[in-house]
Amino acid sequence: MIVGDQSPANNTEPAILFWGGYAINMPSSVHCNFVGDDCWRVKTHPKINALSQSSGFTTGGQTLTISGYGLNGTDVNVLVDGVACDVKEAVSGQITCVTGESETESVSGF
Repeated sequence: MIVGDQSPANNTEPAILFWGGYAINMPSSVHCNFVGDDCWRVKTHPKINALSQSSGFTTGGQTLTISGYGLNGTDVNVLVDGVACDVKEAVSGQITCVTGESETESVSGF
């Protein structure tokens, strides 16, 4: 699964709140990509807790619900075994998408 980055706007100073309390938001906490043309202080790292389906059909068309943390955003993309899953809804703790058709059958390792 690929979830789009959710960077704060450049004109804001984000408040960083974790379950354990506030983190220190210092200039030294700035991170940049390898090229150095995209820098940020906070990015969302999604966590998947559950999937509504553990198997599916190669013909696609199944509704898949992914539950977890940090799954919302404006540019959310989901791949299921390399095939696009059409995102219908992406809210704070859940993504709902419809699986696409696959040319080959896959074997899950979990």
